[in-house]
Amino acid sequence: MEDPFSCFSSDSDDCSRDEFIGHEHEQGKRLKEAANIKLQITSKAGSTDYTPIESSGYEIYSCSNQDGYITGQFGIRAKRKYETGDLIMSESPAMRINTAFVASTREEAVEKYENKLQDVFDNLSPLTAQSIMDLSSCKETDEVKTPMGIFQTNSFSLEQNTGYGGLFITVARMNHSCNPNVNHHWRPDVHRMNCYAARDIAINEELCTNYGPTNLTNFSSTSERREYLEKKYAFRCACEMCMCGNDYGGDDRMLEIRDLLENISCFTNEPHKLKGDVDKCLQLMKQQGIKNGKNVATVLHHGYLASMMSQENDMARSYLQKELKCVEACQGKTSYRALDLRRMLDNMSPY
Repeated sequence: MEDPFSCFSSDSDDCSRDEFIGHEHEQGKRLKEAANIKLQITSKAGSTDYTPIESSGYEIYSCSNQDGYITGQFGIRAKRKYETGDLIMSESPAMRINTAFVASTREEAVEKYENKLQDVFDNLSPLTAQSIMDLSSCKETDEVKTPMGIFQTNSFSLEQNTGYGGLFITVARMNHSCNPNVNHHWRPDVHRMNCYAARDIAINEELCTNYGPTNLTNFSSTSERREYLEKKYAFRCACEMCMCGNDYGGDDRMLEIRDLLENISCFTNEPHKLKGDVDKCLQLMKQQGIKNGKNVATVLHHGYLASMMSQENDMARSYLQKELKCVEACQGKTSYRALDLRRMLDNMSPY
């Protein structure tokens, strides 16, 4: 989970922008529409038992004997085949905490956050509380684990810019990969975290997601990614991408992708130059095995925007169709973004 108190940091990103241009108002409207659902669900925090979800499609297993894992570590593996875009699991949060507090100092904000989290934990059912305490805490030992340590290790940021974080007992069992085979997507309208197959998955293949961050740091060299993960989660990543390092030019590609994403996201290029950067970035992502995900969808959308600016409608439609396919694999066919993209395609002239 991202640092809930980053507002007290002096760091800034001059090139940051929303993932999809012109989508903020509609997203805010939909979040507001979902508020009543969320309030109704969270008003009785301790009335429901949350335990790991049992499924015929996947299972929690001990991965202690696998390379890169420590003794006592668990993961999730597939019990059947999944195709790209298949829904693997859908889970409600066992804990959902607003980490945004009015405070004059970081210390005051941390204290309010800790008190709120402990209060929510104390009101959980005994079974839910035990399921949470069974999870790992990356910077604490099993003998001195705390709800705070477990939440900070396993929670996900939910709605953008709201400060909410959620802990999902089953999703939390997924281990990390820098090129994951699972995309997770929070659906505020139904109050659930949905996990989709990012690519075709074989029986007995481990299901892995990405622990973040979701910005350009993902497109870093092996040493940079490992340094981030060691600092935040206290483990040295041994995923396939990290183990390959730059043996086949992987690190060089990742750094080139990052540079191209910075140019594309700032949207300062002329349409034809921008499309060139988009196509080059997509080619490098494909070579690196990155076929779906938020960043791929964002690049495709910029290709659509550049094509519209240069009045190349057929090319714009092609980018939009590819973006829709990518979004469906990341967020599901009924997600707000997928529905928006279908409407945009329907409204585009075929000529």
